[in-house]
Amino acid sequence: MVVNLRTVGFKVSDEVYDELAKIAKERGTSISALVKDIVLNWLGKPEVNQKVNLRVNQELTEKVNQLVNQLSEINNRLNTLESRMAALESSLNIIKTGNTAPEKAQQKKHRATIRDIIKDRKVELMSDIMPKNPEAFISKAKSEGIVVLEGGKDVALVDPEAWEEFKSKWMRRIPYQITDHKEMSRLPEWVRKLAIFLYTEAMIYYDKEKGGWQLLE
Repeated sequence: MVVNLRTVGFKVSDEVYDELAKIAKERGTSISALVKDIVLNWLGKPEVNQKVNLRVNQELTEKVNQLVNQLSEINNRLNTLESRMAALESSLNIIKTGNTAPEKAQQKKHRATIRDIIKDRKVELMSDIMPKNPEAFISKAKSEGIVVLEGGKDVALVDPEAWEEFKSKWMRRIPYQITDHKEMSRLPEWVRKLAIFLYTEAMIYYDKEKGGWQLLE
């Protein structure tokens, strides 16, 4: 069936036109489409601009999905951060106190010793640990077999196996420009940390004849 469409024109005042333009802009449609909807609604035959509604619904759906995904990612990161912070706080509390648990508590549950923690991290600096009693802490670390490197400004605690590995494997791989972040980034983090400590405390020197860093005896 062919439907003949006719054009109807009429004049309105500037005030009415401005009001129609404002409403049309808010609804995301044209003035002519707005007037058509008003007329059809008055006649009891409301017509909805399906294309506009579909586009708006799609945009809203996309925005909501993006927001949900972002909130989910943030929540996952927060959970991970909380777990890491809790583990770090527990480890630091054990290191700072330097005390062992009572005998009964030790029988029920084994607590990590300083040696256990240093073995896991390979290198730790006293400036990062900041124990309440540094002298007692160093003495205990030595008694547990940890390599203690005492410098003028700081003290490094090194796992014995890591120390031997550092001397036999990594010393010769430390670049001449030890402050070159790009070159140093090729080394493991614990090696960089130990190398920079030794360099800062003047415990190593570069031997051009041997072509590498050497420990001061």
